[in-house]
Amino acid sequence: MQTIVVANRKGGVAKTTTALTISHALAQEGLRVLLVDADSQANASGHAGFKRAGAAPAHSLSDLLVDEGGAAVEGVAVQTPWGVDMVGADTQRLLASERELSQAVGGDRWLAGRLREGDGRWDLCVIDTGPSSDLVTRSALVAADEVIVPVQLEPYSAIEGLRQTLGLLGAVRRHLNPELRVSVVPTLRERNNVHAELEERVRAHVEELEDVDMAPVVIPKRTAVRRAYAAHTTVIESEPRDDAAQAYRKLARWLAERAGCGVHA
Repeated sequence: MQTIVVANRKGGVAKTTTALTISHALAQEGLRVLLVDADSQANASGHAGFKRAGAAPAHSLSDLLVDEGGAAVEGVAVQTPWGVDMVGADTQRLLASERELSQAVGGDRWLAGRLREGDGRWDLCVIDTGPSSDLVTRSALVAADEVIVPVQLEPYSAIEGLRQTLGLLGAVRRHLNPELRVSVVPTLRERNNVHAELEERVRAHVEELEDVDMAPVVIPKRTAVRRAYAAHTTVIESEPRDDAAQAYRKLARWLAERAGCGVHA
């Protein structure tokens, strides 16, 4: 099982939407997909119908962030309405897990070990992360085979947020996960000259780097995506012919091919 992490140290760049939508797209292509919510805000969990802290499910990601005695990943995952198995997040328990990880030797490798137990049951694992560089996010990056970095095309923040994220990923590569693949996808692209110029700046920045790839797709900003999110589904299901749905399908197929799980176009 290959693991794809969606990460950016800047918030509001469509990380959760990207994680949810590519997971759905991959499942529609016939792949067995495990989605993990590693964001303490638990937005992906809420979207999938998981209850938040205070009335949380019996199991969550925190059950996997332990050295010994934790639940098996198969026992934690629950099927979503769109055919993706999901490990949800419980905000309060995840904050407690963060404290435990900070006191443990090698704690940032526990999640990778737990996910390896899922080899054979799932083809791909997609992990949604929060904007912070906490130990839960680090655990996800250690477990990852690939990180996809969504970059919102906004003035003053697109390049700076990308630089901060690539700096973190560079450190992870040097010290924890040298085989990590990194790719970048522009998101929330509008039809105007400002966004066209920002997209070119992002592409130029990535082209200067030897170990970062540019995804062959741009995710447009569309009201169809917001409507789908409000309806607790994804644009893949609600408006499959929308160009945002088509862009996410193309991104999912590209990531699957890089992971060795190619699907038919």
